[in-house]
Amino acid sequence: MAARGFRLPGGLLAMIAALPALAQDAADFYRGKTVTIIVGAGEGGFYDQNARLMAPFLRKYIPGSPTVITQNMPGASQLRATEHAYNIAPRDGTALLVAQPYVILNKILNRDLKFEISRMSWIGRAGQIDMGGLVSDSSPVKTFDDARRMEVILGGNAANGPASMIPWALNRLAGARFRVILGYQSESAEGLAIERGEIQGIGNGSLGDLGARHKVRVLYSSGVARIKAYPDTPTILELVDGAERPVMDILGSMSTLGLTLAGAPDIPADRLAALRGAFDQMSRDPAYLAGLARLNFEPGPMKGAELADYVRAHFIPPDALIERLRRATAPQ
Repeated sequence: MAARGFRLPGGLLAMIAALPALAQDAADFYRGKTVTIIVGAGEGGFYDQNARLMAPFLRKYIPGSPTVITQNMPGASQLRATEHAYNIAPRDGTALLVAQPYVILNKILNRDLKFEISRMSWIGRAGQIDMGGLVSDSSPVKTFDDARRMEVILGGNAANGPASMIPWALNRLAGARFRVILGYQSESAEGLAIERGEIQGIGNGSLGDLGARHKVRVLYSSGVARIKAYPDTPTILELVDGAERPVMDILGSMSTLGLTLAGAPDIPADRLAALRGAFDQMSRDPAYLAGLARLNFEPGPMKGAELADYVRAHFIPPDALIERLRRATAPQ
C-alpha cells in the first residue's frame, strides 16, 4: 500500500497502464506473421547454426507465436547481409540479423558503408565469442614469441576480415611475422587447410568450435580478457605496449560484443520490447542452453538495452584513433 500522500508521477502511471496494451499490440501484430533471421554466412557455419537454434525458441516466446525462419545471405564478409537488413528489409520487427561483430569494425573504418551502428535495434547477446590465433600442433611455432622469430602462414577470408586484420595489426604493433593467405570461404575450409598442411593456422578462429575439432594450439586470445579455458594465453592487448592498446582494444572488444541479434532502425517500441523480452526468456530456457552446449558455445547473455549502450560506448571512436586503426590493419 502506498504511503499516505504519496503519488506516482503521471508519466510513470501512464507507462504502467500502457504495458498490457503494448504487449497485446505486439501479439496482435505478430500473430500469423513470419519473422526472418538473416545470416550473413553460408549454411553449416557458426552463425548459421546459432540462428537455426534460436528460431524455434523465438517463436515460442515472441507474443503471437509467429513463424520464425532463417535466410542465409553470405557475401562481402557479412556486409551484404547487414546492409540488406538495415536498408531493404522491413523495419516492422519481422526482419532480424545475426550480426557479425567484425562488420562493425568495417563500418568504423569505412563510413561509406550503408548502415549506422548506433541506429540498429539491438535485441540481445547470446554470449561472448572466444576467438584467437590458432596454429596446428605440428607447427614449429609454439608461442607468440616464436611468431616474432619465424614466419607463420595463416589462412583468411578477405582483407576486411578479422582473420587477416588482426595478424596484420600484430605484425605492425607487436613484431609478429604472420603471412596471410586470403580466399578461404569459411572456418571449416580453413580447418581442413590446416589438416592438409596448406597453412599453419588461422589469425582469428573460434576456440570453442575449431579448437574442439582440430589439433591446434592457441597463440593469443582476440579478446580484451584472458579466456577461462586458456588462462595462460595472452590477449592481443597484452602483446603490445601501452601506447598501442587503444587500437587493440577496438579489435578485442569485437569478441566481447559476441553473438548478437539485431534489427533495422525504427522498429516500433512495443515490438522491440517484445523481441527483447523473447530473447531474454530464450536465454534462460534449459533446452536452448543445452543447444548452445552442443555447439560448444558458452552462454553469456546481455540484454538489448545494455548491448546498445555497450555498442555506443566502444564503437564510435575519435577520428585520430580510427586512422591509427586503419594503418595498423591495412593489407600486407
